[in-house]
Amino acid sequence: MSVDARDHVGVAEAVSNAHVAAERWATTSVAERTRLLRAWRGRLWRAAHDLAGMLQQESGLSIDEAMLEVLQSIEHLKWVEANAARVLGATTEGAGLLSPELATRTSHAAEGVVAVFTSAYAPLYGPSSAVVNALAAGNAVILKPASGNASALGAYADLLLADVPLLQVVAGDETTTDALAAAPVDRVCVFGSAAAAARISTVSAGALVPVTVVPVGPPVTVVAPDADLRAAAASVARAAGRAGTGAVPEVYVAPDVSADFDVELREALAQAGPTPLGLGSGLARALGVRRPRPAANELVAGIADDDPRVRVHGQAEFGDVLERLRDRPYAQVAVFSRGKGAQIGEALRAAQVSVNVVAGSVAGALPRQVIGARGYGPLSGDQGLRTFGRAVSLTTRRRLAIPVPGNPADLLLATPAGRIAARLAFHLRHSLT
Repeated sequence: MSVDARDHVGVAEAVSNAHVAAERWATTSVAERTRLLRAWRGRLWRAAHDLAGMLQQESGLSIDEAMLEVLQSIEHLKWVEANAARVLGATTEGAGLLSPELATRTSHAAEGVVAVFTSAYAPLYGPSSAVVNALAAGNAVILKPASGNASALGAYADLLLADVPLLQVVAGDETTTDALAAAPVDRVCVFGSAAAAARISTVSAGALVPVTVVPVGPPVTVVAPDADLRAAAASVARAAGRAGTGAVPEVYVAPDVSADFDVELREALAQAGPTPLGLGSGLARALGVRRPRPAANELVAGIADDDPRVRVHGQAEFGDVLERLRDRPYAQVAVFSRGKGAQIGEALRAAQVSVNVVAGSVAGALPRQVIGARGYGPLSGDQGLRTFGRAVSLTTRRRLAIPVPGNPADLLLATPAGRIAARLAFHLRHSLT
């Protein structure tokens, strides 16, 4: 459901409706939630062409990039359907040696209402991953799109067709953003720049609302001396094609191959590059979407210093890369190296590192950890599903094979002989390891 909430009253009404929906939704089983999500996925697939067209118009993406955003969102939704019961299901563990008669059952309860703020660089797949995970965990969601991206997300939300307003989209400016950040929601999830995340986090802190920050932006590409320069250039050209989203990809090129890489990148920018996951540049066309032919002025000659779509550091040493990434723990890094890619990737402290593939090619089961920053990315994986659930434990007394009256620890420490035996047992258990 889409709402144009440009004042505090509209936001308050959306939040109130979300709390009512959340109370009902939290009482449903994971199986019931999965059935709703599965039906939603079918409708999203049937409307994929229209959604991609909206994304292309609003976000400045090519039709192939827009279609890829839609497909990644649908594929992640399918992964959640298949794994929600396993990840969110209850587990039982013993309490340990001192209390062998006790067992603790841990389950995941919904938090309530989740507010998701989006970024122009993450037009659909990023916020969709948070929305789907939150819904699967039993929450209601209020989605605040970036400026100029409300129509696509509104159509995306309208396809859920729930009986209660589980997913609402509130459009508006920074006033709407501040109102929603200060509203009585139960969690805030922010996709955006570090500055935007800090501002929203500050507002939410006044209401004591926990915040998960997922800084998003273009990938950082590292080109080693032994890299496949053509593949690296194609990857950079594809990232540069998203320049309409307001972010510029950075490339660090080893001095030995700087000139050769310049030539390859000139050629890659002048033609359509491959998309990730092995999909060709005709992705949308293959799926039945007509891809408009680029105008002549869209073809560029190369990586001139004034080219606004890409920033290339052509004399970068590896130490420079480490220094830059130290302040950007949320970065997604694509490393291109034939022989030392894994070694370079392990040395980088980044949210996600790919070797000889395009950064951002995230499958449903892969986590994305934000190192050194607050929160972690609820994009995918088991941890992504658990981002929006509270762990609830229930401890009970269980039947032992050998009945023991009372608390075994109390009985053991009740006599001098028992205390000596306990001391010896723990000495053998811990001191000699």
